[in-house]
Amino acid sequence: MLEKLIGCDVTLIVGKNQEAIQAHSYVLSSRSAKFADILAAEKQLERKLAVIPDVKLDTFKLLLRYLYTDDIELSVDRATALIPVTSTYGPTTLKTSCFSFLLSAMNADNVCVTLEHAHTYCERSVYDRCMQFIFVNAVDVLKSPKFEELCRECVEDIVKSDDLNAKEFLIFEALTLWASRKCSQKRLQPTDVNKRKALGKLIFHIRFATMDVLEFTQKISHSEILNREEKISLFQFFHGETHTLPSQFNKRNRHEYVVNQDLITRALGKGKTKEYLPDILPQSGFPVIPYTHTENYEAYHPITRVIRFQGVEKNCQMGGPDAIGFRVSMPIILRGVQMFGPSTGQDSYHVDVVVYDCHEDVVRHEKKTIISGKSIQVYNIILSSPVQVPAGRTFTVQLTIRGKPTYRGINGLDFVVKDGVSFQFFKSDRSWNGTDTTIGQIPTILFSKMGN
Repeated sequence: MLEKLIGCDVTLIVGKNQEAIQAHSYVLSSRSAKFADILAAEKQLERKLAVIPDVKLDTFKLLLRYLYTDDIELSVDRATALIPVTSTYGPTTLKTSCFSFLLSAMNADNVCVTLEHAHTYCERSVYDRCMQFIFVNAVDVLKSPKFEELCRECVEDIVKSDDLNAKEFLIFEALTLWASRKCSQKRLQPTDVNKRKALGKLIFHIRFATMDVLEFTQKISHSEILNREEKISLFQFFHGETHTLPSQFNKRNRHEYVVNQDLITRALGKGKTKEYLPDILPQSGFPVIPYTHTENYEAYHPITRVIRFQGVEKNCQMGGPDAIGFRVSMPIILRGVQMFGPSTGQDSYHVDVVVYDCHEDVVRHEKKTIISGKSIQVYNIILSSPVQVPAGRTFTVQLTIRGKPTYRGINGLDFVVKDGVSFQFFKSDRSWNGTDTTIGQIPTILFSKMGN
């Protein structure tokens, strides 16, 4: 009806160029309270015309199609453009879908855009997810041009955190670039004096007192970002002439991520290059061969662990399924995975394990109960019926864990070699609890080599 303009009874004037779009008032009013109010006001004026000046035409057409079909094909650019529109015109279901898509596609280049939208439109859970990603992946995020576009409030939340995993000089560089952009927006020359004015109190979230004195001397002391008195105070502190600093300076070290030796992978051989694995797409209907688990199975087919994290931290909340995609260089038998246990105390966990093949079909679905011990961090989840995974095809393991907050892995690897088998890991759109290649659950893939 929309495409063929059958029965349209309202004209929408959209965007700066005031382009006209025909639509049906009953669809707009039933799907959007904002449109219902606009059209009700126009009806009182005996007009069948509504002006939508603040939306680009292409974005509005996406919204309109969703209102009619409840369906949309999202991309990062589309989701980013639609969030402000849906915040004004609705529906909330589309806004939620856009944020969910951005979280599933989150990386160092786009996380700042998602963070800014979450801040602007008061999506606290999305904001917290973005912040956690930024803290862990701070080196890449701080180097992203999108960091310079953040508002002051978001920048302050990032740089003041004890959890920011970056060196102070990198934070200093990122803040000075951010300040240069602010100067340009005000048509000011990006001099050190103007950048200091733009930074204001943000400058004191840099932990100058924890920096290496040589690095501070060579890279910062010659600039005018800090004034003379501030530099003298820092030099006196560095050289032991005083044990105190003016109160505006933060002397506390940021948290270092604890690297657990049991979780450091020994699979990446020294000097080996990453030869990323091609995605081999099979014909539809590719069979996944089950292996019957018996008491003697493990004796004849030993389990090998491939560990994808280099460290751990506490308190991963359970808020939905965790998933990770992977591809292997030669056929293997997927025997199971490991999951992290409770970060405090003990608990029992009910776990749904789902394995998806390269066609996104479910090839294994099992339910497990894990009873944790007092000091064990990771637990085996062994598949009752193992799955044969061919080379070069992307499979996905998804865990839905119900129980107390757990540990989670950090500093993840996207490529690991173990016993001659190369594993390449991928972020999965089936993961809704924060797990991806860099952070989260499913620290270990348990497998057997074919022929063992």
